[in-house]
Amino acid sequence: MSAFVQPRGVGGRGTRRPLGALVLGALLVAVGLVPLLWIGRYYFRGDTQIAYVGWWYHLGQEVRHGHLPLMEPLRWEAGNYVAEGQWGLFSPLTILIGLATTVVPDLVVFVTVLKIALIVCGGLGTYVLVRSYGAREPFAMVGGLVVGLSGESVFLDWPSWVNGQIGVALLPWAWWLTRRAMAGHNPAGALVVSYLVVAVGYVYCALYLAAVLVACLVDAVVSRSRRQVLTVLGICLFSGLVAVAVYLPGVLTSPVTVRDSVAVTGSGRLTAPLHELLASMFPTVRRDYLLWMLPAVAWLDLARLLRSSKDLLGAAVATAGLALWVLGPATIGPLRWPLRVVPALMVPLVVLLFVAASRSLVPRLSRSRLLVSFGWLGLAAYLLVARNPHLATGAAAGVVLVVAMLGTTAWSLRRASEVLTTALVLAWTVAVLALQFAIDPVPGAADRHMPASPTAYAGRLASARGDVMVLGNAESRAIHDQEVAHELLIGSMWYLQQAPVQNGYTTINFRRFRARFCRAFNGGTCAAALRSVLATEPTTGRPWADLLSVSTLVFFRPSFPHTELAHPPPGWSVRQTSTNTVVWTRDSTVPTAGGVVAATPGLGVQELQRSDRAVSLRVTEVGHSGGTLTFSRLAWPGYAVDGGTLSEPLGDALLRVHVPAGSAGSSVTVSWDPPGWTLERTSLAAALAGGLLWVAAARVRLWRRRPM
Repeated sequence: MSAFVQPRGVGGRGTRRPLGALVLGALLVAVGLVPLLWIGRYYFRGDTQIAYVGWWYHLGQEVRHGHLPLMEPLRWEAGNYVAEGQWGLFSPLTILIGLATTVVPDLVVFVTVLKIALIVCGGLGTYVLVRSYGAREPFAMVGGLVVGLSGESVFLDWPSWVNGQIGVALLPWAWWLTRRAMAGHNPAGALVVSYLVVAVGYVYCALYLAAVLVACLVDAVVSRSRRQVLTVLGICLFSGLVAVAVYLPGVLTSPVTVRDSVAVTGSGRLTAPLHELLASMFPTVRRDYLLWMLPAVAWLDLARLLRSSKDLLGAAVATAGLALWVLGPATIGPLRWPLRVVPALMVPLVVLLFVAASRSLVPRLSRSRLLVSFGWLGLAAYLLVARNPHLATGAAAGVVLVVAMLGTTAWSLRRASEVLTTALVLAWTVAVLALQFAIDPVPGAADRHMPASPTAYAGRLASARGDVMVLGNAESRAIHDQEVAHELLIGSMWYLQQAPVQNGYTTINFRRFRARFCRAFNGGTCAAALRSVLATEPTTGRPWADLLSVSTLVFFRPSFPHTELAHPPPGWSVRQTSTNTVVWTRDSTVPTAGGVVAATPGLGVQELQRSDRAVSLRVTEVGHSGGTLTFSRLAWPGYAVDGGTLSEPLGDALLRVHVPAGSAGSSVTVSWDPPGWTLERTSLAAALAGGLLWVAAARVRLWRRRPM
C-alpha cells in the first residue's frame, strides 16, 4: 500500500464510519476521567492554575473590548505579553479559550473539560495518523490510546503544562494533514493546524512541529517526488514565517531578561538518563514511564519489517531526534527540563512501533522471542536498581506486572481473535493508568487552592488604592492552607480581580528588576523587597515606591516575622489588617504606572496623552544643557523617542529619556513597539497571504481535474 493512501473512512471519502474511532474516543474520555476519581481538581493545578487561566481570562477580557494586549506597563516584568510568548496572542485557538474563560461559571470544570478534550484530540489524531500508513485498525486504536499516557503526559502536562498539552494534541493532526497534502490534497488543513501549533507561543511546540516536518521531508525525499518535497518545504516556509512573528519578540527582548543564557549544562531537574529510559516500561516507576508493551519489539519480524518500511524512515528520524533531546543536557540556553519533551516523543514513537507491529508482528510467538522480552525487563530492572536502590520494590513489582501483561497478550495472540486481543491490550492499558493513580495520585504540580468560581475573586483588595504591589511569597503557605487563598492570589490569578496589581506570573523576568526586588516567577518577593521599595534612589532622590507608582503595599505577614508592619513610614497608613495580610496605602494616591515620575532640575513637562504603548508630553521648560525624564516603565527593548533620545535606564531598569536644550514648547513622544515589529508583522502577513494563495490555487487545480 502506498504510504499516502488513506484507509477507507479515515480522512478519505469513504462513507463507513470507523467503529474503532468511536470506541477509542470513548476510551480516551474514560482515561481522562480516571484522575478525578482521586483528585477532583486534578486538571486545575500547577501552571494551569497560577499562569494560564489568568492569562486566558485577561486576554479574553481585552479581546472583548476590541484590544489585543501586547504590553501593559503597570504589570511591570509580567506585562510584556508579546515577549512572553505563551500568552498565545496570535493564536485564534488561545483567544477562543480566553473568551470562554471570561464567561464560564466554574474554572475547574472548564479546565477539566478542555483538557479531556485535548486528550481525545491527541489520541484520535494519532489514530488517523497511524491508519494513514496503512496500519490495521486494532493497532491504530491501541496507538491512539497509549500515545498520551506517558508519565510526563499524565503527571506533568495534564495537571500543569497545558500549552504543551495543546501543542502535542495538535501535533499528530499536523503530521497527518501534511501527509495528505503530500498525497495531493488541499494544504489548507496542514497550514491551519501548523499555524495553531506554532502560535501556541510555547517554543517547544514549534520545535516539535519542526521534527514532524523534517520527518515528512525525509519521506518526500525518499519517495523522489519533487511535488511532495515542494509541498513540505512550502509548509515549512509558512510555519517558519509564523514562528518569526510569534517568537522573534522574545528573542530580541531576551538581553534584558533571565532568558538570555546560552549555557549548556549536563545535569539538572527533569532529566532522563539512558538506563531510566530503558526501564520506561515499568508503570510502577512513574516518572519516566513510556509504554508497558515496549519489550514487545522483540515480537516483530525484522526481515519482513525492513522489506516494507521505507515509508517509516521519517518517523524513525523524528523519534531518534526527539529521543536524543530527551537524553540530552538538562539545559541548552533557554531550553530546559528535557523530560517535558517525552509527550512529543511519544507521537513518532507510537507511529513507528504500531505501524511496524501492524506489518510485521509474528503471529505465533516462539519461546526465544518471549525470553528476549522478559530478559529486557530483567536487565532494565537491574540497571535501574543498581543506580537507584530505593526503586527496588517498584522495579520488582513492575517486572511482575509487565511479565503478566505481556504473557497474557502473547497467549491471546496465539489463542484468541484479533478483537479479543485488542480489547485485552486496551483494558490492560487503562488498568495500568488506574494502578499508577492508586499508587500515588498526587502529581508534582501543586494546588494553590485558587477559587473555582470567577465571582469569588471580585472582593479581593477592596481597600486598595491606585497601583498595588504585593510583598512576600504566599505560594508555599497557600498549598497547605486554603485560608490564604481567601485573602491573596498567586501569579496571574490577580487578573481576575479589579485592583491593578503589579505582581504576576512571568517566564522571562526583567533581570535587573527581579534582582533589585527579589521577585520570583510567580510574582512573589522575599522580605528584603520592602527595604528596596522604601529605599531612596540616589540619582533622582525619590523613593523607589514613587518611581514604581505604587500607592498600595500588601504584605503577606508570614513572610515578615521580624518586621513591624503596624507602623508604616510617613505618608503611608495601615488600611487593613487580617490574619495573613497587612495593607498600607498612601495618604495621597499617585498616578498609575506609565508616566513621568522624575525629572532633572530645570526640566518641566506636561502630559498630553498616555496609553500602554505611548506617552506624549509638552516641554514647558528646559535648562541650557537639556534634561532627563524618568518614566515608571521598564526599559524593555523596542522603545523609541520623537523629540528626544533614550538614556541609560535608571538602575538598569527604568526607562529614561534625554530632552535636548531648546525644546521648550515642543512635544516629546515616547512609544514602544515589539522589537523587530515591522519584520514580524510582515512575516505574519506574508505567511497568511501566501497560505491563502496556495490554498486557492490548490482548490482551482483540483476543481479543474474533476471530470465534467
